Amino acid sequence: MDNIDQLLNPESNSFWNLLLAVGVIVVSIVIARWVRRRSRTAMGANNVEESAASLLARIAGWSVVFLGAVLALSIMGVDMVPLVLLGALVLAFFFFSGKSLLENWAAGLLLQARGPYKIGDRVDTEGYSGFVQETNTRTVVLRTGDGQIVHIPNVDVLTSPLVNRTGEEDLRRTSLTFGVADDSDFENAERLLVDVATTTDGVSVDPTPPTAWIASVDDTAVNIELRIWHSYADRHVVRSAVTSRAIAALADAGIAMPYPTRQVIVSRPTDAEGLSLPPH
Repeated sequence: MDNIDQLLNPESNSFWNLLLAVGVIVVSIVIARWVRRRSRTAMGANNVEESAASLLARIAGWSVVFLGAVLALSIMGVDMVPLVLLGALVLAFFFFSGKSLLENWAAGLLLQARGPYKIGDRVDTEGYSGFVQETNTRTVVLRTGDGQIVHIPNVDVLTSPLVNRTGEEDLRRTSLTFGVADDSDFENAERLLVDVATTTDGVSVDPTPPTAWIASVDDTAVNIELRIWHSYADRHVVRSAVTSRAIAALADAGIAMPYPTRQVIVSRPTDAEGLSLPPH
């Protein structure tokens, strides 16, 4: 009771320390609100996702309040060493017991802050390709082209190569290879392939028109590569149409497309005079 009376006595040092401590906490709350607003505005200007910006702003604000509380307790004469040690032990316990969770949580914040992708972007990472559905506290959620939902740990996405395919949906380049006989008219074959591709619906002449050239030579054929541009959405239809029309055009022009062949020689054992022995 005496301590309380002394604390509330305006003529005592404890009263003024209490008043100063309360003032420090109030000021820290005001500063924390300002920090949250400024942080959210700054991160929004840098295209940080709203959810990540809000979370990081709250962390910054609570950090200011925490520092204000520590300062207020110090003004009140509270020994901070035991509290700091206790806080360090609690943090160490949570860190080692939930290291994976904390790592993925921090990685998720970095991914959202750095912005290598946005919700709805199509990305390739960790051997998976799909559209980003969300980034939660543990995983990046992708929806693959066949409708599967894949959860990839945030740490793996952050530390692995990531290719953002967004923007390639409009145009995609495809290379098709056709093998022709080594005695073919190669210039005519290249011209036929380019003409077929140019007149096929869905093939684009922008950014470059269809082109063809001799790409390689193997044991059975000379390989001519045809390169075309088309929309991502029509990729299967266009590839199939160009391939079928090209095969027909080459055949009509008498340009053979050889396939690997195998020669099998069957022999019979012979006697000393070279005559074939009858089979057993």
